Amino acid sequence: MFKYLLALLLTIGLVIAVTIAIILKLLKKPFQIMKLPHLAFKNVINQMAINDVVTMAQTSKNVRRRLKLVNRKIFNVIIEWHADFSPKKIVPYYQRIIVMGTERDMQYVYHFMMNKAQKQGIEWATHFDVNFYINFFCTHYNKMNVLPCTSYKTSQELISYLNILNDSFSIDHVDLAIDRDEIYGEFQSALSFEIWILTSLFTKTRI
Repeated sequence: MFKYLLALLLTIGLVIAVTIAIILKLLKKPFQIMKLPHLAFKNVINQMAINDVVTMAQTSKNVRRRLKLVNRKIFNVIIEWHADFSPKKIVPYYQRIIVMGTERDMQYVYHFMMNKAQKQGIEWATHFDVNFYINFFCTHYNKMNVLPCTSYKTSQELISYLNILNDSFSIDHVDLAIDRDEIYGEFQSALSFEIWILTSLFTKTRI
């Protein structure tokens, strides 16, 4: 009798677990989430990981319009534009956009890198800007990184992606991880993009 009840409970538990997994999987699909009323839609979006929401935002304009109504915040959008940060090319830098959903995300990355440096006895760790560590983290610890990190090759790709973010979220900070005076060519046009006009934020982020 006891074995029967135990088997029954295990079966019920398994069915419930599978059902929950299926529901969560369906909710992550835009066409399913879009059917929800606004309050339910807002609750689901606010519970999702920022990388999932950013991925969802890239699916259609209708999705972005609904996301904008949720008013989910992004703490910082970091725009990397590094052809060569180090003369010795020790660290590879890229043209990327990194999305920090919350201030806690940025603090986590910074303190993670500081702890790594301390354990490894790296004395130069305190000499660089926080963006150096964010770049290093996203490049070398990608298995641990769940932050949206998107590469771009042209100013058009940069502007297109920034448009998606601006049309979907409420952005607190936009951070250029390079001096503006060092940007040349087609990327200069991106500096006049509306996201900077709307946010009026070119910051050097510090923790």
